[in-house]
Amino acid sequence: ATTWPAARAAAGGDGKAYIVEDATLYEMDPLHDRHDEMPTGTLWSSNHLVVMGGELFAFEAGGSMYKISLK
Repeated sequence: ATTWPAARAAAGGDGKAYIVEDATLYEMDPLHDRHDEMPTGTLWSSNHLVVMGGELFAFEAGGSMYKISLK
């Protein structure tokens, strides 16, 4: 099983999990225990993640919110 000892935020939806760990955003397939870095080019400091309507919303420690398309 995959461990996430430095995870800052996580959310799930549409059969996937999204995790911020060590400033990196990952997409995880929990059924197959597979995870891949999402190529956003951003260092993440998210406190909260929300999946809604095919998009991932990342709420950052400084108050910013980012919307990432999951399509």
